Amino acid sequence: DRSPVRLVLRYADETQSDCRLEPSSFLQPPLVSNSCVGNKGLSGTPIIAMIGPQPVVIAIQIGSQLEWDGMRFKVESLGRVLDEEVAAAIEAATARARPAAKR
Repeated sequence: DRSPVRLVLRYADETQSDCRLEPSSFLQPPLVSNSCVGNKGLSGTPIIAMIGPQPVVIAIQIGSQLEWDGMRFKVESLGRVLDEEVAAAIEAATARARPAAKR
């Protein structure tokens, strides 16, 4: 639906303020396309959208792919939607990272 989104970058070398969700070759989540520049090393970067007055992480950048539209190739940046499966994986990794309780 071309909703505006933004990559949260550590360094502001690149302009990423005019990104949008894009129509995708994927028919359903968990992958979404966006117009952000998906350079090497940006995998794992949060993709945020404004929900009312609050910025909300909606996906993480995972890479890009080439798409052929019948006339030319188009680079499509991809994000993985933060759904229950991703949230559970983050929670499990956090639990493993906590030091064992002292007995």
